[in-house]
Amino acid sequence: VSSLIDGVPHQPSISSYTKIVRDKALLRKAIHCGLNIQSQASEHFADAQEVISQANEAAMNLTLDQRKRLAEPLSAIMPRMLKELYEYRKVDAERDAIGLRTGLKALDKKTTGYRLGEYVIVSGGTADGKTSMAIQAIIANLYDDVPTLLFSHEMTSEAIAMRILAAVGELEHSELRDSRSVNMFEIEKLPKLCETLGKWPLWVDDASGLHVREIVARIRAFVRRNKVKLVVVDYIQLVKGDGESSTERLTDVSGHLREIAKDEKIALLALCQYGRMENKTKRRPTLMDLKGASSLEQDAHMVLACYRPQDENMVYRGNDEIIILKQRNGPTGL
Repeated sequence: VSSLIDGVPHQPSISSYTKIVRDKALLRKAIHCGLNIQSQASEHFADAQEVISQANEAAMNLTLDQRKRLAEPLSAIMPRMLKELYEYRKVDAERDAIGLRTGLKALDKKTTGYRLGEYVIVSGGTADGKTSMAIQAIIANLYDDVPTLLFSHEMTSEAIAMRILAAVGELEHSELRDSRSVNMFEIEKLPKLCETLGKWPLWVDDASGLHVREIVARIRAFVRRNKVKLVVVDYIQLVKGDGESSTERLTDVSGHLREIAKDEKIALLALCQYGRMENKTKRRPTLMDLKGASSLEQDAHMVLACYRPQDENMVYRGNDEIIILKQRNGPTGL
């Protein structure tokens, strides 16, 4: 019995002993993770991409386990919060956005910008301008040298590049699509402009059919390698998720995107398609018009709606509107 006392660590070595115990626990988790991956990869009908996605997620979760914090006392939180407030005061008074720019000055004033750690949904119907609004935000932040990652499930990377070129070069997008209509003076400016835009810290991923776990793994990789601060997903209904029904799959996708925004302290914009709206000419959209409304509404820090009024002949009339349907820390409305 007396020999048991010899195995108890002395007070000076308790911290070292604690680290050993923590490291051994992490190594056991790594072994368990490796065995699970080996087992899944050995299955006869295993999908290679799915196994790789799960392996990436499991490895990232091990890293996150090291970073997870226990509940903190208010005395430890207050100094960080106060430091954050002082940092906000250093922001240029003429700049409306304290966070990342939205691309629209009026929206910057109402929201103070997209904050790091927040999950924002930009909703709209077909051809209502969701992608255009996202590209405006991307360009505004690229001017500030904010590293940005765009997942484009509908458009190719070349199509995205053309939209950015048209917006920055103040050219008609329709003319660039048929460059025969662009005058020679404008054509001669394009190589220099493309060279300048090529230096911007923007990465475009146009892979189709990605599972949300694969998107999460790619985001983590870009955050670590390239210090990405803004991520745009276009659009959320095209991302694969787990679940029996479309609503369950969308809930899974939305939950993962919310978590990655918080864990990695990035601003994440997810573009979202409306469900079929009847009587679009008579009313503006509401939160209930989102596909999978309940989960998206609960997960998002902010929900924006792109609205283009139409008359009874489905012709666009009046001014386009951006409506703040939800904002946890600010006003809603036009």
